[in-house]
Amino acid sequence: MRRCYGILYFLAVAATIPFNRTDISFSVALGGGIAFGNLLYLERFLGAILSEKVPAQSARGMAVVSFFVRFILIAIAIVLFMNADVINAPALIAGLSITLLSIVVWFLLIGRHFHLEKHERAY
Repeated sequence: MRRCYGILYFLAVAATIPFNRTDISFSVALGGGIAFGNLLYLERFLGAILSEKVPAQSARGMAVVSFFVRFILIAIAIVLFMNADVINAPALIAGLSITLLSIVVWFLLIGRHFHLEKHERAY
């Protein structure tokens, strides 16, 4: 999935180059970077929690705190850049959406591969 995300990320940033506006390119790159960092963090965090090394009560508390801290930090970063008039809001949203697009493309590719294989039906 990381490869799919990386390809779509660079394609999205490259698609902004013809606009000849650095704020749009920076916004798409920033949004994609925030989304990718968030995705990597979730992958590591969920891997640690689901590995059963952390007790269930602690995992629940860590998940709640992590959720709020992560989104507060993302919100602070976005507000700081918007107040400095460095980013373009629609382009930032497009950059943040690269994650969703990469997940959809990845599942379509996996689904196609899974569909081509013969599998027994479990009843």
